[in-house]
Amino acid sequence: MPHHTQHTTPYVELEERNIQEYFCHLQKSSLFSTGDRLILHHIFTDTDATAEQTDSLMRYIQFGQEDLANYLANEKFSNSDFLLVTAGGFDNEFKDKALCSKHGSFTEYFEAAGDHEEADTRVWLHTVTSSAINIIIYSPDTDVYFIGLPLLKNINKSIYVQLKDTPYEKSFIDMNTLVRSLKNDVCFQGIENIEECIQIVYIFSGWDYTSFFKGYGKKAFFDTFRKYAGFISGGSEHGLLCDINSQSGLHSFYRLISAVYFSRHCSAFLPFSSPKTLFDTLNADTINEKHLMLISDIREKMWERILTEVEIMPNADALKLHWQRYCWVFMFWSQASTQFLKVPSVSDFGWQIIKLQDEHTDGQMDRHNGHFDSFLRCVWDSDVNLLKVEKTVDWYTKGCSCKTGCNTNRCKCRKLKSDTHDGFCCPGCKCINCKNMQEAPNSVNLDFSLSDVALEPVPSDESDMESDDEDEYEDPAQELEMIYLDINDTEV
Repeated sequence: MPHHTQHTTPYVELEERNIQEYFCHLQKSSLFSTGDRLILHHIFTDTDATAEQTDSLMRYIQFGQEDLANYLANEKFSNSDFLLVTAGGFDNEFKDKALCSKHGSFTEYFEAAGDHEEADTRVWLHTVTSSAINIIIYSPDTDVYFIGLPLLKNINKSIYVQLKDTPYEKSFIDMNTLVRSLKNDVCFQGIENIEECIQIVYIFSGWDYTSFFKGYGKKAFFDTFRKYAGFISGGSEHGLLCDINSQSGLHSFYRLISAVYFSRHCSAFLPFSSPKTLFDTLNADTINEKHLMLISDIREKMWERILTEVEIMPNADALKLHWQRYCWVFMFWSQASTQFLKVPSVSDFGWQIIKLQDEHTDGQMDRHNGHFDSFLRCVWDSDVNLLKVEKTVDWYTKGCSCKTGCNTNRCKCRKLKSDTHDGFCCPGCKCINCKNMQEAPNSVNLDFSLSDVALEPVPSDESDMESDDEDEYEDPAQELEMIYLDINDTEV
């Protein structure tokens, strides 16, 4: 639990000594000794452990926290006015509770109780409920101070986040100064809720178990937002970036991503000098159509400058799913100062819940906890767009295997000729001396990162038996994976 700074200085200066002292006591604790107090295998030695000793080490998490709490309560704080509060890490009846120790006695600390599963958010609950005015939070994880950034406006306290604590370097962030600097930045004048905007830019750039943009780090996102903040989240004309409950928030996100890719490939958009000048030249019936045109134009001009499809800007449908995932994270973080979280189902925000059934119970229940095992998978794109990708891959990799020129309807490509299909052989064909080629083929827009061009169905493998040489078609051995947002399925 954070406490007054006049009590924290000795702790910070003597932290290393305190830890060494604790582990010195730990060697003699019940966790590492037998009933006759003989020292057993210690966690920091090279001694081989017996089965009994190994079992003790395996139960370290269960008993170690109790041992540490007793040590701090009875030996460090027993005769002081320190109030030690601990929460999280419990897997029993204290799972959602907070316990405090003062003068050697333990009581439940109701104000800090909560169902936070991560310390990143729980620490801000403790900060808000603490009676201290000056608070130091130690966390090398940058998520922590971005989570707390919008909370500062409602917390009348001086808060510091310590990022590093080594004998060679100690690094602190003054959260109050950071907020004042953002509000006074000339590039952010006129931007409403700048704290929330900075937080959501951090989220949009990529997070632990969601999606991210290949080749574009957090610095690229922050530099772009600072340069084009008025265009991205000006508010009055097109909406705010942090407005996650309306279409205008999605449009603001589209402008952010468009600006990020525009900045990387700015020479491709000459004579336009900024994404705003490009956006202002677009004419559409609705504001939504105008944003879709902006995304389409940027993708089209990028196509000639990229080496692989993974570098292309995602399409509007994929971006919307990405936006939904991060809106969920934003809602989750915004409740960091509350005791019990209320968040909507992730299946409504760009994820799919995959349930794995236990094979030993006829696909009913997990044998450990009586529930289905499940994990989250990102939904990368709409079913319609994924089908277009599949058809494009088939067009490039599958076709007939004729050896007599594809002159008759025994050629499966020619046989498919109709008002909507030209019937010509495609790049995936293995035919020899083909006479079924288009004489002056027009430029075909085969955008396997999902364009609006609908491709015709490719002949199925079963029809290969009807080719004019009766040869059986063999599928390519190579397995193609089309990636349009460089993100991997992540199990949670």
